[in-house]
Amino acid sequence: MRREKKEELNYYIHEYTPLQIVKSLNSRDYEVERYGCGLENGEIIFREKVVKNYQSDYGVQLLPITDDDQILLEVKPTIFKNRPVSISLPVGFLDSKEWYGQTAQRVLLRLGCQSKNIHEICDFTSTEDYSAAHYKGLLADNCIPIRSTDVPVFECSFDELIELIDLGYVPDAGSQLMVEKGKQYIKRRY
Repeated sequence: MRREKKEELNYYIHEYTPLQIVKSLNSRDYEVERYGCGLENGEIIFREKVVKNYQSDYGVQLLPITDDDQILLEVKPTIFKNRPVSISLPVGFLDSKEWYGQTAQRVLLRLGCQSKNIHEICDFTSTEDYSAAHYKGLLADNCIPIRSTDVPVFECSFDELIELIDLGYVPDAGSQLMVEKGKQYIKRRY
């Protein structure tokens, strides 16, 4: 990895490491629904479903690539993981009456860019035991900056992204699947 990228990564880890974690009584973002499921053998098993914002269970995960072949990653503090800060491909849930392409553009705008070339590379679900979330994996090509953003964005080459995955900085399965599915397309660009 380039030295300046390592320094930038260390900066983000320092700046976004949670200093204090306080359990909140209520969440505005999530609701947990509990279900009992009767089985053919007479047993009843219980499962919980996590619902985000009381809205759609459908979302997008993007693999954004800039005109100069850099991958855009989102930097986020994590609380219940091995690392205090994670880096991942950006994700967004569909708002009501929104379609996947609109959600993708909204997520890109959050990163301060836009793309006119978005196409699907995979389809996946989150862990089926606790969430019904269903994602479209979308590749957003030729992303161009259009405004500044408060969201920390880490730009890196495809090879640096693979290194970040190998080092455990990009731990989520969705990002790793997107990289694997997008490999052929990305390799053609380099």
